[in-house]
Amino acid sequence: PVLWAAGQFNAQGQTKEVERLLTDALKRLPNDAQLYRAYSAFLLANDRSDEALRLARSEQARRPAAPLGYILEGDALAALGKLEEAESVLE
Repeated sequence: PVLWAAGQFNAQGQTKEVERLLTDALKRLPNDAQLYRAYSAFLLANDRSDEALRLARSEQARRPAAPLGYILEGDALAALGKLEEAESVLE
């Protein structure tokens, strides 16, 4: 329901509400990969690549064995135009 609601608010251009929904949901469900993916995509779509990179690195520190943080980092680095770094992270 959270991702659906976030999508509805996003379609209406209500970005503050989207961010509030996603960050609140991540506090309640800190291991939900779909929420991290959605929040990262939201940040990237709103030209907040630096924040997406911080989110990715935070997730890596929290769960270093899980691939999600590295995938998010690769996406953020690519959005920042750091393609070689992105490729290195994703290898």
